[in-house]
Amino acid sequence: MNQATKKTNWQTRKLGEVCDVGAGNSAPQKKEFFVAGKYPFFRTSDVGRVRISKSLDQVSDYLNDKGVRNLKLFRKGTILLPKSGASTFLNHRVIMGMDGYVVSHLATIETDEKVLNNIFLFYFLQEIKAQDLIQDHKYPSLNLSVIKEIQIPLPPLPDQRRIVKI
Repeated sequence: MNQATKKTNWQTRKLGEVCDVGAGNSAPQKKEFFVAGKYPFFRTSDVGRVRISKSLDQVSDYLNDKGVRNLKLFRKGTILLPKSGASTFLNHRVIMGMDGYVVSHLATIETDEKVLNNIFLFYFLQEIKAQDLIQDHKYPSLNLSVIKEIQIPLPPLPDQRRIVKI
């Protein structure tokens, strides 16, 4: 099969059609929720410190059992990108290197590995300029509805894996 034939198997889909796009949790405000914490809490500052990472596994804050009550746990492999504040202009992208909890200022993108390789998507998302998606540059934020509309190429999984290796 030649390259032209292979490429015809590629689809273009909206991110929200092939991923669970959401946001993290409101940050617990009391210090008591962080005392003797053992559960990673990913903040925008953690993403900003590394900027780009396929395996972010160092965070500044850890929550305790009380602190994680009623919060959504995100799995290792979830892609994070800033969705509010000036950090949206910086195009930082990371993949969580461990299960943890995520602050609401970060968008969360969870892939279905049967359809989309998260590292393939991670590389593709680095090409998307957040500033092109921001509606009001005075109050920078990315709406989840806009993130869900991002058009992504969707080659078959073996092609995605091959591309990631390159």
